[in-house]
Amino acid sequence: MNQRHIAIYTDFDGTVTGTEGSKAVFSPFYNSLLVPGSGSDYKSCRMKSPEEVASIFAQNDAYLKSINMLMSDKAVAFFHTALASSDISVTIVTKNRADYIIAMLKHQGFSDAEISQLKIKDSGYKYNDVQIDLNSYETKAEHLYILDDSKADFSEMMRAAQDAGIKEHQISAYRCEVGSFAWDKYQEDISDKLAHYKS
Repeated sequence: MNQRHIAIYTDFDGTVTGTEGSKAVFSPFYNSLLVPGSGSDYKSCRMKSPEEVASIFAQNDAYLKSINMLMSDKAVAFFHTALASSDISVTIVTKNRADYIIAMLKHQGFSDAEISQLKIKDSGYKYNDVQIDLNSYETKAEHLYILDDSKADFSEMMRAAQDAGIKEHQISAYRCEVGSFAWDKYQEDISDKLAHYKS
């Protein structure tokens, strides 16, 4: 498998959204998406049907915006642009669950075609998820973006990239506070890099 020019590895809760992971998955809203008694925790419980989940998201849209639990407008714009490019791969590396993230993406206007262009790695072991993905490519990306609000998880993703042979100058690394990632800046930077690679 051939890699693209730019590979993005990003956390979700607290990075793409404004609510960090533990607050998101243990919130009353999150619990309302799960089938009661179907598991022992937020990852093992079954999620309600996609139609029910979509309805719950719609009913709570204003509330979710008020507590910054959704993706920011700038993050939404960034992902639309990245997913439209054949030169960029996007991988969400999360301790949350893929079905929840897909439901949020759909709620925020992403099409099935766009969602099919990204990968969601939700084992919870971020070092393994990043390294296995990087090692699956015949050729490495020219540049990586690594983004995570958690210091520990950020370090694990960085270590995975370095152990996979990615050099320091090939990585743009951002460990920021919850909800403070500069998505518009990253979009401009990626556009500049792609223009350079194609020149």
